[in-house]
Amino acid sequence: MKKASIFQAASFSANVLLISSVLLTLFGLASEYSTRWYLSGFANAVLPYSSSPENKVAAILAWMQQGPARETDYYSDDSEGRDPLDTLNYKELLSVCGTGTNAFVNLASAGGIQARRLLLLDAQALNTNHVVAEVHLGGRSVIVDPSFDAILKDSAGHFLTKEDLARPGVLQDATQDLPGYDPSYT
Repeated sequence: MKKASIFQAASFSANVLLISSVLLTLFGLASEYSTRWYLSGFANAVLPYSSSPENKVAAILAWMQQGPARETDYYSDDSEGRDPLDTLNYKELLSVCGTGTNAFVNLASAGGIQARRLLLLDAQALNTNHVVAEVHLGGRSVIVDPSFDAILKDSAGHFLTKEDLARPGVLQDATQDLPGYDPSYT
């Protein structure tokens, strides 16, 4: 009798956990779909539909710098739980290199542009100094810095890759007109 009740309790608990995990998975999928749908609509509103990828990148940067009025007060001590929708709506979050780059990458991806985050590390490669985006433009993966509203270019106006910017002289040349750009961003 005792073994049967233990088995029934274990069976009931397993079923409850299984049903809970299925429901949480469905909730997560619905939330992910909803966020992607919102970002897609948002990107459609910000990006010129038939323009080149370079113009789309410029449109995202312009929107991030001069977009519509945004909430100025934002406080969250939970940086891991930030909602991508919050990032688009709070000026404070767009001004931080990590969340600003996340917003840029999300909008670029929703607009059909291949983009990803690139961490700029300190000399010991232990800490992140800055976060930029790597965007596929013109057959190359070039660097965009949403925090400084810049597609990094050389003195001749050519887009620069992370390999190009690994040379200190090229990085210095590309960032010399960006006020406040820290030379330790390597």
